Amino acid sequence: VVEVGSRHGFERSGSGHTLGRMIGDDLIARIGTGASADVFRARDLRLGRDVAIKQIRPDLTEDARFSRLFRSEAHLAAQLSHPNILTVFDWSADPDGRDGGAYIVTELLSGGTLRHVLDAEGTIDHAQAAFIGLQAAKGLAYAHAQGLVHRDIKPANLLFGVDGRIYIGDFGIARAVARAAWTEPEGVLIGTARYAAPEQATPGAINGLVDVYSLAVCLIEALTGEVPLVRENAIGTMVHRQQVDLPVEEWFGPLAEPLAWAGQADPARRATAAELRDELLEVCRGLPDPDPLTLIDLTEHEDGPRLRHRPNVHISDNGDLIIEADEGPDLAIPPEPIDDMVGLNDETAQGYITQTGEPTPRRRRRWLAGLAVFGVLAALALGAGWFLSESRPGPVETVTLGLPSYEVPDFTGATPDQVASEVAPFRWAVASSEEYQDGTEVGELLSQAPAPGSALGPGATISVVWSLGPLPRTVPPLVGGADGEVQTAIVEAGLSIGTVTREFSETEPVGTVLAATIAGAPAQPGTEFVTGTAIDLVFSDGPAPRQVPSVEGLTVEVARDAVEERDLVLAVTEAFSQSVPEGTIISSDPAAGAELARGGTVTATVSLGLPFVTVPDVVGRPVSEVIDELRAQGFEVVINGTIGSAVIATRPVAGESVRQGAEIELISSN
Repeated sequence: VVEVGSRHGFERSGSGHTLGRMIGDDLIARIGTGASADVFRARDLRLGRDVAIKQIRPDLTEDARFSRLFRSEAHLAAQLSHPNILTVFDWSADPDGRDGGAYIVTELLSGGTLRHVLDAEGTIDHAQAAFIGLQAAKGLAYAHAQGLVHRDIKPANLLFGVDGRIYIGDFGIARAVARAAWTEPEGVLIGTARYAAPEQATPGAINGLVDVYSLAVCLIEALTGEVPLVRENAIGTMVHRQQVDLPVEEWFGPLAEPLAWAGQADPARRATAAELRDELLEVCRGLPDPDPLTLIDLTEHEDGPRLRHRPNVHISDNGDLIIEADEGPDLAIPPEPIDDMVGLNDETAQGYITQTGEPTPRRRRRWLAGLAVFGVLAALALGAGWFLSESRPGPVETVTLGLPSYEVPDFTGATPDQVASEVAPFRWAVASSEEYQDGTEVGELLSQAPAPGSALGPGATISVVWSLGPLPRTVPPLVGGADGEVQTAIVEAGLSIGTVTREFSETEPVGTVLAATIAGAPAQPGTEFVTGTAIDLVFSDGPAPRQVPSVEGLTVEVARDAVEERDLVLAVTEAFSQSVPEGTIISSDPAAGAELARGGTVTATVSLGLPFVTVPDVVGRPVSEVIDELRAQGFEVVINGTIGSAVIATRPVAGESVRQGAEIELISSN
């Protein structure tokens, strides 16, 4: 507990409040005053963060109905957790002033409200309105699903954060404040009349469709610069809206259809927040990125916060909103802000401004008029209020536009065409590149950025890297190498051995590589191929075999010529032959027709003619007895004498060697 003042709690003192004690918070400065509350910037001492505290007006807390309804609504609002809904940290509905009375503690935002944007710009374009509407519809759809209706959607309750995101403020007090502050009969006209749905002026239950109608009114005002279907007073406005749908112009373009659906006078025909969200999402996908909006940037001075000159605003390449402050003089914000003018007709509001001496009407397109009113509104908590943070350091501030974001899919297993088709609805660009990576296949997705599950806004770029397959490998020298060495070199290079064949070579030894090819083309050393590419090899089988020629019946000289003509060698052996003439080749080994390796030997057997035999000794034996015996031994027998007598001599003589078949003469007596 930090003591900031001498009194306990808040107490009314003149035109303002004196700061007292708040539980766990150090009140730094009042940053806005509205019809129902004061808004303070405070320091949460327990968590060490800046927060906004909306101190409800004491006369409202005296209303028992208000206290009951405020307690119920604030409790529900504190349960909401959504990127487009202002976060409620704490609340109190204490009516007697203890611990600060009735208040709500929320996160502190510093981008101003849609009210400020319209006061500065006059109108916004289709893309800006679509993206603002989409974010608000997303927040409403979530809240409605939780059973909570806002009842007071208006530009002043659509806040910008430092990131440019739209937040819906005042969930939890709009209904209570409206009922206690200005109601007709019980349950009638809950909310600010200028933005209220027609059924809010009639008895009966109110549901989330009133918020959809009010959001449509805000968007039409943002496009045209005028709140539609407003009459001279609140009752006249409500009656008129019960009879006529919100006017939609053709020049609203893609926004015409969803706004017409959301602006139906009959709630039964009106879009729900979820349906409007889906419609606006499709509209955003078809529109270009929105141009930048004018966001506020306040700093504190001794005489109160000041509004800088309108900053220079442009879009960066990555879709961020870049805000660069001017060097011109600051414009002081009036120290005593007026009460909430929202809900007053133009004539009443103009008269109030004239009486207080403040500038002339708001929402002028000219810069000076818009800036002056913008300065006034910057200090207000309009109706339910808006919150500002302390000034941001430095002259350059970068905040993202409040664009919708989408979850990045996992593209694993997809083809480039499939990725392009999948990102098209989100208007993401695809930056593709390729690289080699071992263990992958051609066309396989290697990586994507941002990673799957990341949030990405429209117009962003998805980077994907596709595989060209395994890393390329260099072909080593192969032709002329020996079998074992070449195969080892191929494997070590990360390539593979394909088909192996062998061919005869008259010049290369057996096992030498004669040729190396990849897919039929020569595998040139130094060329690159992907890992595992097969190389076909042709090895030498040495010279082709030679066929042995037929040499039988040839002389040695003729046979040698025939053999040597086939790169063979002739060897000669001799043998007696009963049938082959002397000097003629009887046979060859190998025989004719057989194959020999180049340089092989053919052995030819040359005939020595008939063999030699020894003349037997037949002297003294009867001629008739030895004739047949000698003839059987192959001799030609010649008888010289009588057959009946004995052999007295032979010619050649016994023991002499003669060729088989030689003539032997038997000599006998007469």
